[in-house]
Amino acid sequence: MSDQLKSQIPPSAPEAEQGIIGAILQSSIAGAPRNSAQLLDELRGILQPDDFATAHGEVYRKALQLHQEGRPVDKATLTTAMRGEWAASEDFWENLIWQAMLDVPHDGHVIYHAGMVTNAANQRRLLYAVKQATAELYEGAFETADIVAKLEAEIDAQAERRTNGKAVRVDAVVLDVIAELEAEVPAGIKTGICKLDAATGGGLKPGQMVTIAARPGVGKTALMLAIAEYIACHGGQALIISQEMSRGELIQRLLAAACGVAVDDLRGFIRDDRKRAVFLSEAERIAKLQLLIDDQPGRKISDVESLARIHKRQGGLSIICLDYLQLFKPENRKATTEEQVAQISREIKMLAKSIGCPVLVLAQLNRNIENREDRRPRLADLRSSGAIEQDSDIVGFLDRPHMYSKGVPASEAVLVLAKNRNGETQDIPLQWHGRTMRFSNPQLEPWVNSTMLDPWDNER
Repeated sequence: MSDQLKSQIPPSAPEAEQGIIGAILQSSIAGAPRNSAQLLDELRGILQPDDFATAHGEVYRKALQLHQEGRPVDKATLTTAMRGEWAASEDFWENLIWQAMLDVPHDGHVIYHAGMVTNAANQRRLLYAVKQATAELYEGAFETADIVAKLEAEIDAQAERRTNGKAVRVDAVVLDVIAELEAEVPAGIKTGICKLDAATGGGLKPGQMVTIAARPGVGKTALMLAIAEYIACHGGQALIISQEMSRGELIQRLLAAACGVAVDDLRGFIRDDRKRAVFLSEAERIAKLQLLIDDQPGRKISDVESLARIHKRQGGLSIICLDYLQLFKPENRKATTEEQVAQISREIKMLAKSIGCPVLVLAQLNRNIENREDRRPRLADLRSSGAIEQDSDIVGFLDRPHMYSKGVPASEAVLVLAKNRNGETQDIPLQWHGRTMRFSNPQLEPWVNSTMLDPWDNER
């Protein structure tokens, strides 16, 4: 066991902290290679006041404040500004600033010293997170998944801090954009819905929150399953978190759609000697797909994040599907319904960004839609919270006009693209196969790669 672990002293770099303050003060002297304003501009992109473990952090905070206000930063201005700060005497600050100015290790190494300070700060944060997790585990009052999620969040935060630095030059970005535009296959996860893929510039993008909303019974889950299966059929991996249906029910839906029969007819279908071989062939095909299903009730988005990270490390994730938003457990159960939904919505958006894949989330619409003459869904119909509209990159309303309008074919369906952050809003026509509970592109072959048994309709 190391001496540091025995003494329980948190990691720090006090000499480097002092050296940074000294370098800032030395840069204010006439003839310095770079002035204090230039140095502070360079430092504030990689070093924050909270990264310091000593009182030098307060001096650095004040130096940044003076610089931001356009005032000079030198020994006199800093000493004057620090008077009355941080419950310390005037002599304390004057001595600390004077000592830092005298004992500069090497003002040319200031950026390296800043790295030492941030490294020690990250170690302290991680150590604190581990200690807190240990205490919570011993206390036994917290769910393990929540503790793991906190640790993973701190690790991700440290990874993000490492990437924060200088801004990227625009010429590098332009080259990346040109390469993307010249690519034969646009970047994105294709859904199999032709017009949706076109409207989103080649498919769903990593970090996007995609909301599909509708009233109960319209076919949200069926559409989600079709998209997940299409992605899995084309080499992707889809994680489905179902808070409404069991995994057995979801698989039965997939099998029924693949075999072209109603779910209620599956039992008779598998017992038919002539059709059993087809059923087993489709079952084998579906079993080989990279589809992951979690149907544990009472899930929180933090649970989903932990689960997603595990599968991402093991083999990567193409998409996360959540069924459905209003059924997920909120972190704050004492908040109002609107606040709870808003919190869950924000967590889903952060989930998409942190995991780095699109998140397809189903949501319910308000009942008010059923009481008005025009029952075409609108953004204001999103149930319980406008935060869903704000957080989502794409919002699509699944609509089947036949359910409330006479004379409309029962097979007619539409995905109303009401919000498309990177493209135009539009109506995307779909075809609904009610008996088998599946969707397809109109006048095209169904997008799910399966054996469709439509020619057998007369025999059923």
